[in-house]
Amino acid sequence: MGQIVLKLAKKHGEKKQEANENISLGNDCRLNNQLHTAIAHYTKALEIAKEHEYKQQETAALFGLGHAYNLNNQFQMAIEHYKKALEITKEHEYKQQETKILISLGHVYGRNNQFQTAIEHYEKALEMAKQHEYKQQETQALVMLGDAYRWNNQFQMAIEHYEKALEIAKEHEYREHETEALVGLGHVHRRNNQFQTALEHYEKALEIAKKHEYKQQETRALVGLGHAHRANCQFQMAIEHYKRALEISKKHEYKKLETEVLVGLGDVYTLNNQSQNAIELYKRASEIPKENDYKRTGVLIWLGDDIPETISLKQQLNTMRKV
Repeated sequence: MGQIVLKLAKKHGEKKQEANENISLGNDCRLNNQLHTAIAHYTKALEIAKEHEYKQQETAALFGLGHAYNLNNQFQMAIEHYKKALEITKEHEYKQQETKILISLGHVYGRNNQFQTAIEHYEKALEMAKQHEYKQQETQALVMLGDAYRWNNQFQMAIEHYEKALEIAKEHEYREHETEALVGLGHVHRRNNQFQTALEHYEKALEIAKKHEYKQQETRALVGLGHAHRANCQFQMAIEHYKRALEISKKHEYKKLETEVLVGLGDVYTLNNQSQNAIELYKRASEIPKENDYKRTGVLIWLGDDIPETISLKQQLNTMRKV
């Protein structure tokens, strides 16, 4: 349908409509992980918008390009496009878009392990969202601040921000943000060895995610449950949750989560003295970054929305020696 509307807009010389349709098609392609096609649509929209001085469309196209490059792990390109979009929003006082861009910039910096810079952007977004009562962006900024503090091992700060986000999400029925906050709280409590509390948060998140068909959050909750049961030496429970997460991540092509699950399963089999199974899983996990061009330093892989972790080659080699 979008392509038909685009052709009609081109035929009749409706440039603003053409720009809008390219942005819309870019969004659809990005959500379907067709990143190169998405970039082509956003670039065309940007070209039209700049030529005709359609500032809102220019901002939207730059924002879309930032998202696409971020998803493609081209962090510097993502930052450049977000910053150009931010400049326009400030100039024209598009306050809500400015807030969204600040959150997105924070996310890129966080993924690039620049946690303090990420926190600074989230704090600016939070301040703006509170000032203008953008409750959804306020909730999102709080969740992302929770993530950044967690990645930076500032667990109490992470808990405080997740809990504030959870409160707003419940009040305004932002179910997906509620799920994100619960998963984040699960991660923090798990890393603090508070396994029962972690399990309770993951279970709540899983329940909401399944009810509303938030497949990515469902996968994250299952992965968290797998990690918590593994750390608590409940290996069979861990395996069950990891396998469910693996099924969803493969079906929906959540490659980073799939990698995390394979590593988690490998760790369980290692701890359970099933060395050959562990080796096979680690090998499968190590292949995914090669296939998908994730940011790598040696075997460093960004695993979902949890902290950056490594597939331990030392552990794998030790396991091999035991076989």
